[in-house]
Order: sequence, then C-alpha cells, then structure tokens
Amino acid sequence: MPSSRRQFLTALAAPALAAPRRPPNFVCILIDDYGWRDSGYNGSTFDETPYLDRLAREGMIFTNGSSASPVCSPTRAAIMIGKYPARLHLTAHLQGASNRFPFTKVLQPNARLELPLEEVTIAELLGRRGYRTASIGKWRLGKTGFLPRDQGFDLSLAGDEAGSTSSIFFPQWRKRVPLDGAAGEYLTDLAVDFIEENRDRPFFLYLPHFAAHTPMEGKPDKVRKYDAKSRPDNPQNYGEYAAMIESVDESVGRVLDALRRLCIEDNTLVVFTADNGGVTSREWRNRPITSNLPLRLGKGHLYEGGIRVPTVARWPGVTRVREASATTPSSVSITRRIWPNWQASRGQLCRAWTDAASRPCCAARPAWAERKFSGSTRTTGPSLASLPPPCAAATTS
Repeated sequence: MPSSRRQFLTALAAPALAAPRRPPNFVCILIDDYGWRDSGYNGSTFDETPYLDRLAREGMIFTNGSSASPVCSPTRAAIMIGKYPARLHLTAHLQGASNRFPFTKVLQPNARLELPLEEVTIAELLGRRGYRTASIGKWRLGKTGFLPRDQGFDLSLAGDEAGSTSSIFFPQWRKRVPLDGAAGEYLTDLAVDFIEENRDRPFFLYLPHFAAHTPMEGKPDKVRKYDAKSRPDNPQNYGEYAAMIESVDESVGRVLDALRRLCIEDNTLVVFTADNGGVTSREWRNRPITSNLPLRLGKGHLYEGGIRVPTVARWPGVTRVREASATTPSSVSITRRIWPNWQASRGQLCRAWTDAASRPCCAARPAWAERKFSGSTRTTGPSLASLPPPCAAATTS
C-alpha cells in the first residue's frame, strides 16, 4: 500500500486521470429571418433577449458573422455540408417544382431542388464517430427521400420541405409540418428531451426554429407588451415580431439551463446564428417586419442587412468570456472548422474557426478586403488590429 496519503490519493485518481476525454457535444441553434440588430447585446432597445444576451456575455460574439446566403435554403445547406451554395448549385430557397422566379429581371441559374445525397453531411460525419444526432425544426432542403433521416440524422422532428407553417402555434401548424403531439413549446420540449436522453454520450443537436419567419404570430401577452412600448421614431416597432423573438430567446434559455442542470455545459459547444438577415421589405401585411439599420436592406439582398447575422459561440473554458471578435465566420465555417475538429486541443479548436474565417483563400488579405463601404457596412466597432488574439486565454489541455 502506498506509504503516504498523497501517494494513495494519486494512485486512486490515476485511472480517472488516464481516461480519455469524452468528445464534446455540439448544439447549433438557428433562427429564421433574424436581423443583426434584433438582440439586446447588438444594441436593440425594442427587442428583449435576456438569454441570448447571457449567451453573449458567457461566450464569444462575432460582430461580423455572416450567413452563406441572403435566403434560407442555401445557408442551411452550407451548415450541413460546409460548402458555399454555388458549389452545391443550391443558390435559392427551395420552391418545390422549380427555383425560377418569373418576376426577376435577371437570368436565374438552374439550381438544385434538394440537398444532394452524395454529399457528406455533418450528421453523417459525427454519426460515424459515435454521436447521437437530431434535427428538430425547419429543414427545407428537400422532400421525401432528402429529409434529415436520409441525410444522416438519427432523429428528425418537424422537418420537411416547408419554408413556413400555416401557424406558428402547435398543433395548428400540423397541416404543414409532419409532427404530432401535445400543445406547448414543442420544438424546445423535444430538444430538451433529446439532451436529457443523451447526457451520457456525445450528441449533436441541430435546432432550427421556424420563427421568426411569417406568419407573424406572437403570444398575445407579449404582443401587448411590445405594442405598448412601440414608438414611431424607432424603426424596430413591430410587436408581433418582437414577441416571437422573445419566445425564441426563452427557448435558448431552456437549452442553456438544461446543459447546466445536467452538468454537461463545460463539454458542450453552443453556436447561435441565423439563416439570413431580418425582413425589411413589405412581406407581411404591407409593412416592414424589422430594421437592420445601420446596415442596408435585409433578407433577399446581398447588402449587409441581408447577410450579416448575430453569431455567438460559447464553450466554457475555450471561448473567452465577453470576447468580441471582428473575424468573419460564415455558415460554412461552422461545419468546416468546428464540428470536424473536435479531436484538436480545446484552444486550437476555437482558433481554427476564427483564424480560417478571417482569412481568404490567398495568403495575404487584398486591399479591398479591408475597406469599409459607405451605406453597406457599419463603420463602428472593433477593428482587427485593436482586438486581442481570439481564444488567447483558452487552455490546450
């Protein structure tokens, strides 16, 4: 028997210390049609997002985060595959029989109508490594034969080719989405159940909300609250939309609380982002839904209002608390740089995203990459030169 208490405790702990680190969990929360300014941490004085603000305080904010496309399906494909939409020939939101829009003034490409099965999705990649995978929410990457279960997900709920539901509230939306169950915060309920069921094994949860896409339907009590605080001098003044944002924010809080309650948040990377910018056109009841100012325009446009989106990543002990990074991760970066590299050290893993996201294909940044465009890009915020190196405080153990 060891001669000293210290030696005894060291010998007792040796098997645990030698045990391999469990692979991290991954959670990707995607919100639909969410404007860059529609959160408290990004400066909104109208929308209330306390849980998203908490995520931002505890993680890393990417002030220049962008979507791969100004519309939904191409961005979702980029997240799944890690390729830019043009490489997938999937460059428009899926319309079913055709992706051609007769009202446009330019020729349109003959785009794909589904996510090709020959591509390897992140669900397939992680599944091969022993992960349990789930897609809970909006899919819109193909019909029967191209649904999440066909693309490597173990569990698929509420996902089909539909771009929106006939109603945001369950079960009224059942006519458009193949999901049965009880009324409630159903997508979030299912997501929390999945986390609880897989607390003892690595998992990948993809939680793409239908909100805040049309139809604009907020909970009545929340709508009344926001209608009461609406002011004509604030371009963000639509109570229905703000109420929907608050409900999604509460969903984020429930997911974060579940990770903490189950004592797995320190081994879980949470990424929050959006598929495209907020809607500034008169898409619903002949009124703008939100404002992305000072960014120009919104969803459907390649100006920054259409592609710059809130992006936050949190992995306790890896991402720096309250860090703001001016690098430019996109939807492609999530799949290409984060999920496949979990075997890298914790510090290297975080740097892999921020370094690659800020670097174009060539070795040196061209002069135009540093320019700020009046009317398109906001001109405030931290510069790359003024920021400390991303993840500098992260450990490499």
